[in-house]
Amino acid sequence: MYNTINPHYSVHDIYTTKIGENEFDRVSWTRLRINGHSLAVEEGRWNRRGRGRLPMEERGCSCGQVQTQRHVTEHCPRTTAL
Repeated sequence: MYNTINPHYSVHDIYTTKIGENEFDRVSWTRLRINGHSLAVEEGRWNRRGRGRLPMEERGCSCGQVQTQRHVTEHCPRTTAL
């Protein structure tokens, strides 16, 4: 996922600004980059008490689409204001 967002691996300004001003944003973007988030695409990868992985088409967003990182950051009507 991160390769599609930042194919040249350039350092974003959020990582070079003064710590404290954008700390929440920096932590949030870092979690998104390293799959340390609680989006359905990641949660569905983990074993659900012996039931195996959740199929990708069942990892849904509340808007009705499959909840991937790209969907949340670019397409989801519930997060467009962010």
